Amino acid sequence: MVAFTNIPPPGDFKPGGSTLDDIFWKALLFTTPTSSNALVTSVTVGLSCRTCVSGNETYPSTADLQISIYSVTNLAGVPTPDTELLSIPIQYGLTLSGRGSLFTFAIPSWNLAANTSYALVLKSTATGSVKWGNVEVGGIDTEAVAQNGFSISTTGFLTDNDPNTPFWVSTPANNNGVLLNAILVPAVPSLSEWSQILLAMLTITVVGWYFRKWQT
Repeated sequence: MVAFTNIPPPGDFKPGGSTLDDIFWKALLFTTPTSSNALVTSVTVGLSCRTCVSGNETYPSTADLQISIYSVTNLAGVPTPDTELLSIPIQYGLTLSGRGSLFTFAIPSWNLAANTSYALVLKSTATGSVKWGNVEVGGIDTEAVAQNGFSISTTGFLTDNDPNTPFWVSTPANNNGVLLNAILVPAVPSLSEWSQILLAMLTITVVGWYFRKWQT
């Protein structure tokens, strides 16, 4: 089941994209459905070569990539990536055959809580740096569209991972090529919710008992 996507695009991948290396990471923020946990099963992304500017693209090219899930916190009132929660091992030496080469990564068991915001974060290395390709249709940037109860933020984030000055900076629209698949699992009621359910059941039972006693 699709959580959000803008690929396979009805258009194309444009030159350039978001730089990914050991310093610069890119994050897309999304929120899970209100009443269902989400078990992520795969992530597909479109990657382009590091020097992807018009007239300066060389293929085949190679890239390294790591995909992670981060928690989200409110920083000065702005939802911002916070702590890494889940990650796949870094994938070394991916072969890019052209602009916006698509790669699908199977996810082992990423169970995300219902009605919770997360950040999908892509990283690379200094030697295998790459660009997260941007999708366009008719020359217009095309953002990912959420489906099946998910929502996705219109603001992305870039980080400078310098140990001395780590920070996240908001960026324009999220038109990076992405497809996230997930299975929805009904959320288990919390302890407080179970208490409310039991109280309601007890109330119904007591009322029913008094009603039957009054009739007799």
